Amino acid sequence: MYSTELTCDRAGYRAFHEPRYAFVLRVLSEIGATSATRILDIGPSHLTELVREQFGVRADTLGFGSDLQDERGRHFGVDLNAAQDRAA
Repeated sequence: MYSTELTCDRAGYRAFHEPRYAFVLRVLSEIGATSATRILDIGPSHLTELVREQFGVRADTLGFGSDLQDERGRHFGVDLNAAQDRAA
């Protein structure tokens, strides 16, 4: 039951954000994004995967978690909340 609820929540989230996804993909297409384009997405998400699929690009991400690298791109682990603290 938990996984079904999670799937429904994901589907609802994706449906809600579909206009934003379509806008970003359209803008990337209009500016001529190709597989050679370097992309940094703040916070890995479904949009990151859509960009990778549509443009055949290695999209890097930045956000919570550890630094990682695979064939899809790099993830830079950064707590952006701490970025405003000059002591950090």
